[in-house]
Amino acid sequence: MRNAVAAACLIMFGAFALASCETMSAEECAVADWRGVGYGDGASGQNRFSARQESCAKKGFAADLDAYRAGHQEGLRVYCTPPRGFQRGLSGSDYDGFCPADLDELFSVAFADGRRVHEVRVPLEAARSEHNRLENRRDQIDRDIPRKEEELRVATTDDDRRRLREEIRSLNDERRRVNDDLRTKQSELRWRGAEEERLRYEIGDRWGPW
Repeated sequence: MRNAVAAACLIMFGAFALASCETMSAEECAVADWRGVGYGDGASGQNRFSARQESCAKKGFAADLDAYRAGHQEGLRVYCTPPRGFQRGLSGSDYDGFCPADLDELFSVAFADGRRVHEVRVPLEAARSEHNRLENRRDQIDRDIPRKEEELRVATTDDDRRRLREEIRSLNDERRRVNDDLRTKQSELRWRGAEEERLRYEIGDRWGPW
């Protein structure tokens, strides 16, 4: 029994190592355990047989579809858990119903919850990023205005004074616009954040922490 477990672990390790490559080398194709390769792909929620088959064919090796499918189905039983479904949805990935029928229902429910969170988080993170950009711009303006005012104080020509007054006026106008945009963005952050909190309360940790 112990030897069988060890052998299974080695097969899984080899399969995951192959799955980490975009294509397979000639050496990998020559010794590939296609059932193990399929298991590794299935256990990571992927089906990459076509890419692997093409890669090996270019090197003169044939892929074993039947063995890959058998291993892939076994691997999917490892992958198709509700927490994995939730994380898949949370990441924004798609799900086309590849899980075995007896695992599909809960996986799909968890996936749908993950996608709901994803669809709230993406614009929330965009709003945070824009808010930070606006704050940084306002801080830069607040540094630029005193500097321009000092240049105006020591300016020696009418042309320079006119130019600097116009630049100061333009900076003050921009600062007002930035502050208006910041208020709008702060309001958006509040309601988008409240929506995320509502989902956190509704979903809780039923599919694991997030």
